Amino acid sequence: MKEPAPPPEPLITGAAAGKLRWWRPLEEVRDEHQPLILPGERRGEPESPSPLEEFYGRLAQAIDSVGPEHEPLLLCKLVLLLAHEVEDPVRATAQIDQALRDLAWMHET
Repeated sequence: MKEPAPPPEPLITGAAAGKLRWWRPLEEVRDEHQPLILPGERRGEPESPSPLEEFYGRLAQAIDSVGPEHEPLLLCKLVLLLAHEVEDPVRATAQIDQALRDLAWMHET
């Protein structure tokens, strides 16, 4: 009898994996009996990670590489660089407000 293949390596590992509890790879979300076929995807071909999944994976690697003591500094620097790339202070400010709303539960008692 053939042994089942080992599970794939997770894209997000280490300290960052615990911080992104809401994130699940697309493969875990799909229904085995009714597989979802995305535009441009063909049955039988191996899937490649989406650009967003690649971003999450790279972010997790960066967080792990700097360690927990420098994680806040890395994330601050990343936010400033991304805000500069957007070149739209109104959108960047709206994202700050959204992040605060998303984390409001932390201050509830």
